[in-house]
Amino acid sequence: MRSLAVACAVALVGFSLPASARADIGPRWWGDRPAEPQGLQEVDITHQDLTIDLRPLAAVQSAHVEAVYRLHNPGAARKLDLVFVSGVQGVTDFQVRLGDRLLESRPLPRKRWHGQELPKSWQPPPPKLGIDGEAYFMGNQISTEVELLEFSVELPPGASTLSARYRARAWGSAEPSSTESNGSYPTVTWQFPYVLAPAREWKSFGGLDVTVYVPEGWQSASVPALHREGSVLHGNFGNVPADTLMLAARAPVGPELGRATNLFLGLYALIVVAGGILCWGGGRLLGRFLANHPAGSKFRPLSVGGPALLSLLWGALIIWGLHFTRRGILGSLAGQESPYFFNQDILDLACLAIPQLLIALPGGFLLAWRGVRATRR
Repeated sequence: MRSLAVACAVALVGFSLPASARADIGPRWWGDRPAEPQGLQEVDITHQDLTIDLRPLAAVQSAHVEAVYRLHNPGAARKLDLVFVSGVQGVTDFQVRLGDRLLESRPLPRKRWHGQELPKSWQPPPPKLGIDGEAYFMGNQISTEVELLEFSVELPPGASTLSARYRARAWGSAEPSSTESNGSYPTVTWQFPYVLAPAREWKSFGGLDVTVYVPEGWQSASVPALHREGSVLHGNFGNVPADTLMLAARAPVGPELGRATNLFLGLYALIVVAGGILCWGGGRLLGRFLANHPAGSKFRPLSVGGPALLSLLWGALIIWGLHFTRRGILGSLAGQESPYFFNQDILDLACLAIPQLLIALPGGFLLAWRGVRATRR
């Protein structure tokens, strides 16, 4: 399966609080996990707007995330040292701003945070989210390894806006399917968890508006549940609704898969038959060539070596046809194939190809050899 690729985990945490300068993060299978900024106990989050754009997943590209925090600092201006927490491979195009001013960020040396325990509430649940809204276990689970970037901000008294914008890779999972013989739904279920629990660490939290864009026509699910209108998911919450916002999106399987399966299996059958015709026809051409050369010439070994080479060519065509068939069927899914889809089907084809090879190698030799003999009579 092609890998596809790809959600990055993100959190902003109050680095000035040693016990809190940690975040939920872990290496992804197809992506990492995003997380939420942690607040400082003296500062209020009057409101948060979270926008997640999953539409780039249709082209197997990174999702876009923007989190905007309306803050209120009731005291004097204060300088804060904050930490951006990402997954193993980080995020791309990360920008954090206070108002319109871009803040500088830099990697945090691992020795400054290594060994700190991760709050349990910051960890996304290990089960994956199915499109039907139910959690499931399938494939590799989540580990917890992180890297950090630090930045500083001068927070003025009163109201201010802190925003983070970046690209993040969703991670793909194989969702079980009761209708598939291999147990996996054909298209990948993209998982995008966004950890919200650290927002509870602020002095107060005034509400959350969530907007999620999914590719047109795609299936989706979310926990907590978001209201869907067309290809947009909306959610309005008066407080932190859960430790983690779990999002799942999946391209539906259209008739293209069935048509591609029938087409390429038919082509595979033609390739197998064509190999036999090649052996017979090649043997006859070789026989005509040898008939024009006297006995004992340097070409006489071809009477045996030629059929052997033709039989090997037939075997190579069977193997190539198997690969060609697999790629053609997967191509109909436009890069959205499930990580485990086609594993059982390719195994079935391989089991079919093995006896075909056992027949093709000696059978191809006999066909080619008889073709040679037929033209020499």
